Amino acid sequence: MNTKLETQPLSLAQYQKLALSTRAPTNSLLEDAIHAGYGMITETAEIMDNYKKHIYYKKPLDMVNLVEELGDLLWYVALGAYSLGLTLQVPEEKKNDFPKGLSLSNHAAIGQILCKLIGSSTEFYTVCILSDEDYKEDYLDYEISRLVRNIDIMAKVCNTDIIKIATMNIEKLRKRYPEGFSENNALVRNTTNELSHIVEETQTLP
Repeated sequence: MNTKLETQPLSLAQYQKLALSTRAPTNSLLEDAIHAGYGMITETAEIMDNYKKHIYYKKPLDMVNLVEELGDLLWYVALGAYSLGLTLQVPEEKKNDFPKGLSLSNHAAIGQILCKLIGSSTEFYTVCILSDEDYKEDYLDYEISRLVRNIDIMAKVCNTDIIKIATMNIEKLRKRYPEGFSENNALVRNTTNELSHIVEETQTLP
């Protein structure tokens, strides 16, 4: 990942291109799709775990982790979109996308968004893992757009947006993979360095 970030915000199409330069090599688009499905589920589960600890164990909501995991989830959505031949784009905002009273402290409303994220992730993974090369069903396009839309909603609840989430994710990946993807760097990480810019950014959020 030697291309420097633009000074203006990334577009999601630019983000996708940069993100995919760090993907693990596979033998087929179907393998990419399955990899994406695994990642979508696990990253959504990380976000849910943050909320579980906040609600039931009374831990403060970890904003750094929340922003980081939204970026990681977006990375897997970018991979899933690539496996379908799709280019990511900022979703069209619809009024009924936002549950009533949506805020970080409204756990029922946040739960609705998390249900949509885990539902789309699970559907994508299920179709791909049980399929063969003929996995490119039209409704998977819908699940990708639904995931992007709900990541954008979660970003806005965090007083940021999906483009900033994408930009922070690319900066993290740049630190992890200065020369592109490697198995060693995927496993051995300096998380303090990787997350330093996210820590700084979340401190400025309202």
